[in-house]
Amino acid sequence: MRFYKYHGCGNDFLLIDEMQGKNYSEIAKRMCNRRLGVGADGLLVCSSSPPSMRIFNMDGSEATMCGNGIRCAAGYFVEKGVANPDERFEIRTLDGLKTVVVKSDGAVSVGMGRAKFGADCFGEEYDIDGRRIMFYRVFTGCAHAVVFCDDVFKEILFGTGEKLSSCELFPQRVNVDLVRIESRKMLTVRTYERGVGYTAACGTGACAAYAVARRLKLCDNETEIRFELGSMKVYGGEKMTLVGDSVNVFCGEWEEK
Repeated sequence: MRFYKYHGCGNDFLLIDEMQGKNYSEIAKRMCNRRLGVGADGLLVCSSSPPSMRIFNMDGSEATMCGNGIRCAAGYFVEKGVANPDERFEIRTLDGLKTVVVKSDGAVSVGMGRAKFGADCFGEEYDIDGRRIMFYRVFTGCAHAVVFCDDVFKEILFGTGEKLSSCELFPQRVNVDLVRIESRKMLTVRTYERGVGYTAACGTGACAAYAVARRLKLCDNETEIRFELGSMKVYGGEKMTLVGDSVNVFCGEWEEK
């Protein structure tokens, strides 16, 4: 089975073409294992006609959307000749159609649409190890909880992301974004992704951090989102556009048993 390894801002994926009768959840668990498989945060299952993408996390669970993954899929479709560089085209996801453009310089823009905020209460508190944590529910293709903090690395050591993600408030778990406001034009983010753990970057997390910060009037209409291995840009206000890289690392053959 032919596969391609891509990354977007360090968030890495294995990409395969759609096949009939395959259990992608089990394939994802085997291939994405970093010790016993190829190693990746997730598996992208792509179809060319029409362009579409499914994303399976390394634990086998399926996500509705992936901001970095769709940029990698877009780069793959252009490299295959399914779409042309510098031209808009659509990719089908479980979160609906997303409009993408792969620029000649390698940057990929994705129309992420509008964020959906929690209906009951925009800001909520939860007790973690005796500390009151304020978080904000937001949906940007998948569910996120945004936590603003002075030191994201301290919160990682405290286990804030993992503990909030799996608490009783989120029976299906949630992605948690730890966000530091650097300026009105820059946010530092670390995302704990359900089904994966902390990843080098998260595209829907970048949009979640931007959407909440903008609603709280903490950032400008165009903002750089810094992650561990690079940055993305989000702009557009309520109707968000995500811009970042798509890097083809290598291709190989996997014998699926």
